[in-house]
Amino acid sequence: MRITTLQAQKAFYFLLTVIVLASLACGLSLTDLLDSIQGSDQEMERTQAALETASASIPATPTPTITPTPLGPHAFVLLGDLPALSTTRQQLSSMQIIRSSDQSVLTGTDLLHWILVNQGYEPDWTHARREQLLADLDDYEFPSPGQRILLLNVAHGLALEASGSVPWSLQDYSTMEIRNLYIEDTATHIRNPNLDRGQLPTGMPNLRTHTHPMPDEIVEDAHFFQYHLARRLIGDASSPSDAVADIVVWMQQNFFHANDSYPWDVYLDGRAPLGGGGPAAYPASLDRIYEERVTGCHEPTVMLEGMLHALNIPALRLNVHGHGVLYLPTLDRYVHGDHVAMYTAAPRGVLLLTPDEFRPFAEDVAWIFQIYFDKHEPPVASVPLMRDGDVLYIYARNLITRPDMNCVVISAEDWEWMSQQLEAYNIHFDTVNCELTSDRIPIMTLEALNTPAE
Repeated sequence: MRITTLQAQKAFYFLLTVIVLASLACGLSLTDLLDSIQGSDQEMERTQAALETASASIPATPTPTITPTPLGPHAFVLLGDLPALSTTRQQLSSMQIIRSSDQSVLTGTDLLHWILVNQGYEPDWTHARREQLLADLDDYEFPSPGQRILLLNVAHGLALEASGSVPWSLQDYSTMEIRNLYIEDTATHIRNPNLDRGQLPTGMPNLRTHTHPMPDEIVEDAHFFQYHLARRLIGDASSPSDAVADIVVWMQQNFFHANDSYPWDVYLDGRAPLGGGGPAAYPASLDRIYEERVTGCHEPTVMLEGMLHALNIPALRLNVHGHGVLYLPTLDRYVHGDHVAMYTAAPRGVLLLTPDEFRPFAEDVAWIFQIYFDKHEPPVASVPLMRDGDVLYIYARNLITRPDMNCVVISAEDWEWMSQQLEAYNIHFDTVNCELTSDRIPIMTLEALNTPAE
């Protein structure tokens, strides 16, 4: 125990008081007593110095150093421990991957071990460290881009499971749901009968997986570079359904359908326009989508699938009548990419269509731009998200006002949920000019969105 200066002083002066009283009682002169006190002060200083030296010589109790257990080994063991991963184990072990530097042949299991154990991959890796891992993987030749995407998805998913960063678990999923989570995914993925599409008729015409000229790199990046954003968007969500709703709402409010002001041409980037009708250009990278925020139906489903897979939530993109649709097997819900881009203010959860709500669209191409709403839902759900330079904002005219102005009436109840839904934009309504306006929100790049605020 360390003796403080204050404690020593208190003890010394208590003893000195006793000595003074005793000395006076014995007839000692005051002068002799003061001389004695002066000598005692000097002795006290010497005593205190000795106490300080002795106290300092006592070694402090060391603080124990706790070394965190690496996630990698535990994550890799999960591959063999979880029965539902049987198909994934087969896919990885059957891969024949060539390392360019020495022409050696490895399986996907070998590379998974290298990523998790040797490289120590963790979900919290920064954007820069993830880029370095992809650069390192460029030394390996995969039979198909889809196998590389599968490997990265499995590595991240097992590390996420080992970390316990989300409250749901891979152990809760069936083998089929795992198949819809860890997919040999590419932009031109061909229909796979081993994947779950829900209750839609298996022979339905035009029901196939995504096939359009989006680069495979966008699909890979959507899985590997959106985790930090997705994790922040879901906050303390306690279930996959809450997480899905959180992310869909954010997508509604941050991406808009190609319009006259910002058409598909923004993605040409010096390339020639596409032929055969359709969009002038598809984006060449995921970063460009975040920079421009212009989408159709396929881009939102790619980004949604990537974010959900990064959170270990199964999802599968479909191509229905040429349109991008996302199926969520654990929820048995469908999300149409056009709806995400068009219905900025749709109430939370409304865009998650049940099989009965989605079936008319799947059976009839005329339903392409239709959406199911309860009768009480107002048309204000489709108020447009606009762009001006590097900002996004809400603007609509002649949409909500008095009947005598030949506009739509909105109730106080509807205005309340709409204001909450678009809280980030702080919407305002001018009853005189019949204008709905909002604050302007700066557009952020994907890397900026993935970087925590200091």
